[in-house]
Amino acid sequence: MKATKLNLAVGLAAYASLLAGSALAQDTSNVVGYEKLSFESGFNYLGQRLVGSGNISTTVTNVAGTTVTLAADSGLAGDRSIFEVSSGTANGTVTGSSVTGATVTTDDDLSAELANGDSVTVREIATLASVFGAANEAGLSAGFFGPGGADQILLPDGSGGFTQYYYDDFDGWHLNNGGTNPGVDPATIEMVYTDGFLINGNAAGCVTITGDVKTGDTAYALTAQFNPLSSIYPAGATLETSFGATNDAGLDAGFFGPGGADQILVPVTGGFEQYYYDDFDGWHLNNGGTNPGVDPTTVALPSGILIQNVGAAQNVTVTAPDFYANL
Repeated sequence: MKATKLNLAVGLAAYASLLAGSALAQDTSNVVGYEKLSFESGFNYLGQRLVGSGNISTTVTNVAGTTVTLAADSGLAGDRSIFEVSSGTANGTVTGSSVTGATVTTDDDLSAELANGDSVTVREIATLASVFGAANEAGLSAGFFGPGGADQILLPDGSGGFTQYYYDDFDGWHLNNGGTNPGVDPATIEMVYTDGFLINGNAAGCVTITGDVKTGDTAYALTAQFNPLSSIYPAGATLETSFGATNDAGLDAGFFGPGGADQILVPVTGGFEQYYYDDFDGWHLNNGGTNPGVDPTTVALPSGILIQNVGAAQNVTVTAPDFYANL
């Protein structure tokens, strides 16, 4: 079936007309298109909610450490790719990988959970070049002989910090290290779609994300404290659809209060609204005082969110809105 293209910015109503007769390929829908993410001057928390095209969906025939053998040849020759698992104990896992033929070398060792027969997908991985353009086709505010006046792109470094990049109209993309600011090849700077990213805007602007709509589960790998994340699902995502009315995602919960609970930070004008799950009586707004209960179906998730993981590193699995199963 020919894929359907649409502007995802029009929201949930556009999807409703597509519910009948769409075909699924693993955990990616037959809907492709684009989403426009606006940003303002200052810090903006954003996320890729569309994913790269799938090179192959198949099953696993062998797992040995970080080496995974597929049941079919990917047609790739050492390409950096996203490796997704869509069944079994490792369902929802997303990691970077290098893929040659039927052999995948994953960035993370999945051998404790990944098993023969599990369904997997190898797909294109986004980069600074594919998202913003090798020559800044996104139209970001640029510097000239330095970062002054340039929008800054902050990508999580996996250790609780960020690596910062900007575009220079004189000679292209640069790492902003506060000193020498060396040039970089934007095609080698990967942006895994589970991670959020920040734009420190010099002025208001907009970036367009293109790709496929994911319909399956996604596992967040939470490190200690603050984790910038994509909300993954580009229309209809709420606190309830993603994390479950009763915390099906498995976040650390409080009991009669926010103590010990992981916090979900939703960006709003001027700051964040902060939510947590209480094992006594459900979802709450953490306002530092009365912490009122909330209906999680009414809390919409923007493209980028943060989770404050108060305990040890853990995986939590989020889900798509129910109607995605029919896309």
